[in-house]
Amino acid sequence: MSDTHLTELERLAALRRDGALTEDEFQREKARLLHDGLPPVRPAPEVIPVRRRRGGFFGFLLSLFFIALILIAIWLFVKDRDADTPIAPDHDTMSAETPASVPTATVTTLPPDQQLRKATDAAFKGQTTVRAAESVTYMGKHLVSAPFGPVLISEGTVDNAGHVSAGKVAVHYLKPEGDHFAVTKAFLPALESGSFGQVAGTQVRKEFASNPTLETDGGGTWQGYTCSWLTLTELTPEGPVARATVPMVYSNSGATDKNPVTIEGKITKIVANASFDVTYSGTRSFVERYVRKGDTYVLDTGKASAMETC
Repeated sequence: MSDTHLTELERLAALRRDGALTEDEFQREKARLLHDGLPPVRPAPEVIPVRRRRGGFFGFLLSLFFIALILIAIWLFVKDRDADTPIAPDHDTMSAETPASVPTATVTTLPPDQQLRKATDAAFKGQTTVRAAESVTYMGKHLVSAPFGPVLISEGTVDNAGHVSAGKVAVHYLKPEGDHFAVTKAFLPALESGSFGQVAGTQVRKEFASNPTLETDGGGTWQGYTCSWLTLTELTPEGPVARATVPMVYSNSGATDKNPVTIEGKITKIVANASFDVTYSGTRSFVERYVRKGDTYVLDTGKASAMETC
């Protein structure tokens, strides 16, 4: 046996030990080397185990996680879309609930300026100019909330008035009806004061009585003499009632330069339904007290006012 055969035999033995050749294959190769009669047998190919990729299992779990997130997002989208889609209400249910769910607007819920405009429309029906012995144009000034209901006070200006023509004040008692007012009583005019066809101003006060009291400022200037007075009118449930007329201003400064007299009064110390004072200051200072007697206020002295008049 040559060295080549021995070397080959050792190689075959090594392959058998490694498991690359079976015992039968080894014997056949050995016989072939010794006798050279059998074809060579190739060793079975080495089987290399396939290694699993590290992290493959975790990658699979990660894929499942992302798929779950996508499915959840789709479900939430469909759910929100269905929630935003209005569902047609049952006809019977809708008919029963509609009246209770729609609040009814009333005139008393409007802003004050709109209430005053609607009150003026109700009082004059769009025609604020009243033509009788004189042509008078009225403008709504105050909408008063009296205990018995709303009252509209309007100042009237006489068109083309002369000096002796007095201004007018109209009073309308109202009641709310839905989105507008209706007139229950009208006093047109309720009083007259001032000169040149207009009053100097009006305001409503609550200190004089349990009902609102209208304070009307009237006056004028005649040949350099200036006078003004206040008329107090209580707005009772039955209608306006004159309570007092009080002199407030006197001045002769436009008529004389020698020792001119200027006196101005102010109402103070009001006791509702009982009394009030008029405090005068200027060239002379003094106080006069008015007390309630019956339906009117009179000076507690029983005499005429010490205030100069025109």
